Amino acid sequence: MALIHKIQKQYIFIILVFLYILIFYPGFMSEDSMSTYASAQSGIYKDSIPPTLSWVWGVLDTVYPGPALMFLINMALLWSGVYLLAFHLVRTNKLFWITVLMPYTPWIMTYAGFIWKDVIFTFGYGLLAMILCFKDENQKRFSFPGSILFFGLLFYATSVKYQAQFVAPFMCFWFCRLQWPRDRQVLKFLKAVLFSASIGASLFYVDQKLIPAEGRTHFWQYVKIYDLAGISVRCHKILLPDFLVRTHDLKVIRKKYDFLWEPLIRYPDSPLRATYSDEERTILQKTWQKAVIFYPFSYLAHRFWVFFQGTVNGPYLKLILGRWGRIFSYSLLFPFQVWFAFSRHFSFSVRYLNRTGLSLMAILFVFSLAGTPRYIYFSIYLFFLSVPLALQSYQVKS
Repeated sequence: MALIHKIQKQYIFIILVFLYILIFYPGFMSEDSMSTYASAQSGIYKDSIPPTLSWVWGVLDTVYPGPALMFLINMALLWSGVYLLAFHLVRTNKLFWITVLMPYTPWIMTYAGFIWKDVIFTFGYGLLAMILCFKDENQKRFSFPGSILFFGLLFYATSVKYQAQFVAPFMCFWFCRLQWPRDRQVLKFLKAVLFSASIGASLFYVDQKLIPAEGRTHFWQYVKIYDLAGISVRCHKILLPDFLVRTHDLKVIRKKYDFLWEPLIRYPDSPLRATYSDEERTILQKTWQKAVIFYPFSYLAHRFWVFFQGTVNGPYLKLILGRWGRIFSYSLLFPFQVWFAFSRHFSFSVRYLNRTGLSLMAILFVFSLAGTPRYIYFSIYLFFLSVPLALQSYQVKS
């Protein structure tokens, strides 16, 4: 009977996967997605678009043109992680149902169908986290081929998102903790640093090889320009270098200042522009440093505002549900994630999953280019992956 019951669960899982794919197939394409696809088709790479992602998509496009194969890979990453959680980690029928229906919740479903680097990063790291949870639960080490596959996926999931390189050390440390359980914490930490540095060096090498000189837009500059615009709005005076200002009118800058950066810089009617030379970028960097030093409260107010927009807003759900869309924002999940991250009632896996999610929030506070909820999709997803494990470990502790 237990075997039949397990087979029934397998059928339920397969039905849910196929239904999910049918809902979103062949994947949703936004302006960002179209830019990535254009780079994949042309083979011309830029630093504003992850070159590894463009290269992989270009290879897939030769097999079957369009977004379908990339979408199916995303679905494989998503549902492989859910499968490990549902069939190898949770132990009760209730937790099984909570797990397999989790991708259908509004928090996850809102962005799951988009071909975005944020989604690939999220689902890739989610699968890696579930593999680590499975190994941790069963006290198993990775084989050599398993280690190669693990770090191969870690490299891919890290390469598609700039902020991912700051989260990769968490995965590396967890790997070292499982692989060398008898080592001292310091030695595990040093090994994690070595693995993380190797991934970072590999990413740098790939970028140098794939991106030509004319494709280097120095994308970091947009964060600095966006910060300076936010500080200027709060200080009531333009602090940006004159050569970056197309329209010397603070009212126009204030009007274009939004939780998205593009209206400020990218469009023909934008009041600001990007730099054109190394000299301009040097001046921009120095101007940004001075502004942060002399106007720290304005800088923090700008950063908190961006952070608040990302955690409270839910643009796509707001279009459908109006103000009720905010009940699906990250802000309502945040207290529970903090609880899961630091309460001793929960297992190491639960705590570590949520600490990893919170670490991205801290990173985005400084490096985020906009206040869009999809930037924090990773933190939301890790929280939901941890919920069945949290319920299970809480029951065991009780």
